[in-house]
Amino acid sequence: MSGKDVQKVFAEATATYQKSQKDLSKSIKARQQLETQLTENASVKEELALLEASAKVFKQIGPVLVPQDLEEARGNVQKRIEWITSETKRIDQTIKDLQASLQKQEESIRKLQRESMPNAAGQASYAAAAAGGTRDLGNKY
Repeated sequence: MSGKDVQKVFAEATATYQKSQKDLSKSIKARQQLETQLTENASVKEELALLEASAKVFKQIGPVLVPQDLEEARGNVQKRIEWITSETKRIDQTIKDLQASLQKQEESIRKLQRESMPNAAGQASYAAAAAGGTRDLGNKY
């Protein structure tokens, strides 16, 4: 591969790596939001469990409070908790996959760097020779 080809591949690999890092950050943020929602819903579930069957429960729809059956409210909260839990598991898997992908990309970038180093050293030797310097192409160390 020529120097320009290596640079192009390196730039593409770096851009892909940075995109994956952003995706990982977004996934971590989404997981944190789900964790907050889970905590809030668990708190609501505990509060609803303390209520007597005759207690009045209201649901906010826009700016209006609408009466809601207590058992329906408990069921809705339980469904939300189940959904949040399943989403958390899904995002955990996404995070795990992204971390593995990032690790592979890091290895690929390091490999490209190692491959480009001898290339750069060889080009520097030729440049020095062309400028009238010494030409030591046989010993790279």
